[in-house]
Amino acid sequence: MTVPNYRTTPARAEALAELYVAIGRADDKGEVVPCVASSSGWWLSDDAEEQEAAAWRCMQCPVITSCAGYIEHHGELAGVWAGITQGDRTKRTRKTGEPS
Repeated sequence: MTVPNYRTTPARAEALAELYVAIGRADDKGEVVPCVASSSGWWLSDDAEEQEAAAWRCMQCPVITSCAGYIEHHGELAGVWAGITQGDRTKRTRKTGEPS
């Protein structure tokens, strides 16, 4: 399997740091960020059903907007981000030609 080269740019690193800050603030307020609080591997699973379960849990996440902003501008090759599965991102990329 060939994996595209996703280089870390300063903008990408800054955006990811901002997402981590949002997660920290939610945690400080006692809010549950499902992908951080869960011991399941659903968010990084290759299993479509587990990814769908993770995506559903994302809908209850207090930082879903921050996560969506990150994934919209910087993309990721794997995992469930902001309720969007890897398969959904692949479909969007095929339709638009741009990763999401």
